[in-house]
Amino acid sequence: MNIWFMIWVFVATFILGTSVWSYLILLKQKRAWEIVSKKCDLRYSSEAVLKSPSLSGVFRGIELDIFSDQPISGKFREGGARTIFQFTLKAPLPSQGMIGSMAFKNFIDGLSVQEKFVGEGSTALLPSLYNRVRSVELMVPYFTKERVSALNAVLNIKNSPAVLIFSQDETLLRIESADPFDDPARLEKFLIKATDAAKIISV
Repeated sequence: MNIWFMIWVFVATFILGTSVWSYLILLKQKRAWEIVSKKCDLRYSSEAVLKSPSLSGVFRGIELDIFSDQPISGKFREGGARTIFQFTLKAPLPSQGMIGSMAFKNFIDGLSVQEKFVGEGSTALLPSLYNRVRSVELMVPYFTKERVSALNAVLNIKNSPAVLIFSQDETLLRIESADPFDDPARLEKFLIKATDAAKIISV
């Protein structure tokens, strides 16, 4: 048998197998998200057969949007689409800035502010986090022990880099996960964990 034909068969089989596996995961994801949408009274949307669905609405008092998109975190920019969680927090923060996983460093550096919050003891952000703020002085009262603990937790979820984008007008928590969340229980558990932190982070 021709060696090139064997190679072609192998490559074709591999590509077909990968495509089938990806489609099965997508179907599981759609089912899982639809289950969560019905249980948690969220809006479910699936616009195309071969595209991930989306969820939106209010979960435990926090406005959210969940969808699949290219990441903006530097570490994963070339790694394909991720599950994006965006939580709109209820109140603005005292100053403008961003705090995020180190994967967001390049994105955060694009903000035209230079000051950096460090903190001490129970109000110290973890070394794995990166931040830039317009006014540290205005932000110091915001960084309570409880809020710093919540930030350290939600911005350090494994394989899910996150960033808090804030100003005097609005505050947004964005999490980019490599997990398709094709299990409804796992998705709901993640949402509970994230919204618990979001409530503490809110002013």
